[in-house]
Amino acid sequence: MKTLLLMMLLAAPASLEDLEALAGQSAWVELLERAEDVPPAKRNDAWRGLVTKAATAVVQTDESRAQALSTRYGFLAKEP
Repeated sequence: MKTLLLMMLLAAPASLEDLEALAGQSAWVELLERAEDVPPAKRNDAWRGLVTKAATAVVQTDESRAQALSTRYGFLAKEP
């Protein structure tokens, strides 16, 4: 467990390309955990789309996270 934590601390911040790769792997929880690694200035429509897709997938399996995700990412409440 300590090794995993150390690896996570040393890992480089995720880029938009990393998030796209996670989406391709359906690694939705990890995508949401790393979404904020992308600098705010680079959080474009593609980033919002990935977060929306990941949040939708996670909520479909765990509805208790719906409110927390819509609070954290306000734009989710506006998505169809």
